[in-house]
Amino acid sequence: MIEPRRSWFRPRLRTTLVVALVGLVAWSGYTTWQTYSERTERRARELMTPTAGANCRVICKDPSGKDFEGRFVRMNSEWVVLETVPGIEYWVPRENVAFLTVKP
Repeated sequence: MIEPRRSWFRPRLRTTLVVALVGLVAWSGYTTWQTYSERTERRARELMTPTAGANCRVICKDPSGKDFEGRFVRMNSEWVVLETVPGIEYWVPRENVAFLTVKP
């Protein structure tokens, strides 16, 4: 008895499962790597930040070349926060920061 030929583009169930499993493992590896690299970046950035309460000077990149002095409050991926006058915080966008110096 002659068996009909299978079409070449019709995948078998086993092949489909193997491809799905390989895709799942690859996606898991990719997301793990992304999380690891984000944590590493954040940790490196946190190690370079001054301690809260340190006297700092921030010089901006904009053409006016403004500089701000005050106590360092916090820093994240978007902002540097200084307390220039007690109770008043000044938020400087990180993309505008040219230099951040810590005074002894």
